[in-house]
Amino acid sequence: MKKKVFASILIVALVVMLVGACSSDDPLVGRWEFSSGDGIYFFWESELVEFETDGTVFSSEDGDSGKWSASGNNKLTVEADYGRDYEFTYQLSGDRLTITDEDGDRGVFLRIK
Repeated sequence: MKKKVFASILIVALVVMLVGACSSDDPLVGRWEFSSGDGIYFFWESELVEFETDGTVFSSEDGDSGKWSASGNNKLTVEADYGRDYEFTYQLSGDRLTITDEDGDRGVFLRIK
């Protein structure tokens, strides 16, 4: 009986650890809706941009997708699936995300809850 209880506790603990490992503390993760701004490529007035915990990003404009990464100095890199890399800066204020490209064009997105 003690072995079954111990095994059950161990399984529950492993499940909790795995679920915790899959969550992300990155504030960019989530769904964002275009609000205003200039046309910046990849995020060109996309109705929806989604940053996934696995590093995947989707842009509703033309169905673009790719991989994303962010560094501590507000740099956002997107490697588009069609073979082009983009460098952006971003600013996050609550549920408002501003993405600026190398030319200074920017787009403002609001988090979808």
